[in-house]
Amino acid sequence: MYTENIAFDGKSPVIMNVYNIGKYTLHCHEDVIEIIFVLKGEVQVKVSFEYFTLSEGDYVVVNREDSHKIWQHDQDDNIVAVFHVDLKYYQVNFPHIYYVIFACESFDLAKYKGQSYQLRQMLLDLMNSLLQGGGSAGERTADITARLVHTLVKEYSLERYYNRHKDISSDKLETYYTIIQYIYEQYHSKTLLQDISAKEFYSKSYISHIFKEVGAASFQDILGYIRVYKAERLLLETDDRLTAISGKCGFSDIKYFNRTFQKWFLVKPTDYRKIYQQQIGKASKLTKVADGKVQERINHFKNLAEQHTEYKVSITPITLKNIGSQADLLSCLKQDKELPETADDSQGLAGNTYAVIRMSDNGNLEHNRRLLEKLLNEFQDKTAGDIECWFIK
Repeated sequence: MYTENIAFDGKSPVIMNVYNIGKYTLHCHEDVIEIIFVLKGEVQVKVSFEYFTLSEGDYVVVNREDSHKIWQHDQDDNIVAVFHVDLKYYQVNFPHIYYVIFACESFDLAKYKGQSYQLRQMLLDLMNSLLQGGGSAGERTADITARLVHTLVKEYSLERYYNRHKDISSDKLETYYTIIQYIYEQYHSKTLLQDISAKEFYSKSYISHIFKEVGAASFQDILGYIRVYKAERLLLETDDRLTAISGKCGFSDIKYFNRTFQKWFLVKPTDYRKIYQQQIGKASKLTKVADGKVQERINHFKNLAEQHTEYKVSITPITLKNIGSQADLLSCLKQDKELPETADDSQGLAGNTYAVIRMSDNGNLEHNRRLLEKLLNEFQDKTAGDIECWFIK
């Protein structure tokens, strides 16, 4: 079953399970975010179009409906805490919470903001409280979870990821999320920008301006992301033809769908389906970890000082448009590591190789840029793989 239901008891908005993971097969959740926190060892994780190797102390937030899987790294022993948080519980305080795209990894934005340690301690406090059970511990669990959700909503949304240096006014954020909600509900429309403009009485130029100012990404970038995110689920859950999926997700034609999907997932929709649809419904290999061992790991982390892990950036089409300096670019490229395949199960794409070419301002820069682009296009025609190039000033 691709959609895994989480049964909350009505008393608490959060559930935690702690596993030794051999393989947690591909699945998603509705109306729930998942937090994966590695207490011991290393695991590998696929979340939608991204692949991570998570080491001891690392954590990532998985958005609702995001495909994700976890598997053992190099036969290492591991202990992994998996939290599920019910978004419905927080809808009154955060009316747009269903439309927030969370972007929180311990080694990325949290590291950049200097908050990896504080968030890790919050997760450890939450684990401690959940282990203790009911009574006052139940109230403490609710309080910690509320603070955690508040932090994620206010500081770890997609717009905060790409727009790290500006304050965002509450009025503009409200407008932004009104439009985001409309995109989620009407992403299949081929005239979406015009539709929003007519319904909300915003000019198309104003909508574009709001997206750039609030989220540092264009309207078309976010729309393309949401459409391929919806298309991914149809590729995995249905046997619909690609032309049907393309139409259902609002793409003008199959070529545009293929191109946009490949920009995010780095593989064609047909190949993505071939790799991952067969993995759905396979048995996971999970062993529950005893509470005593979990408490030992909590104590272990409580006694540790802040970890100084490497800062890594998520490489996406939007990231590459927004890289602002050589230093940022080189920092981004350091993150890409190859993920090994296992004998019994294809894990998909392993990674990419990036080449950094610097062109000085001496001479005719535009002529040189065009010449380089031509050479790269000719090189791509002679290779089996796909090449994309970005010119960053």
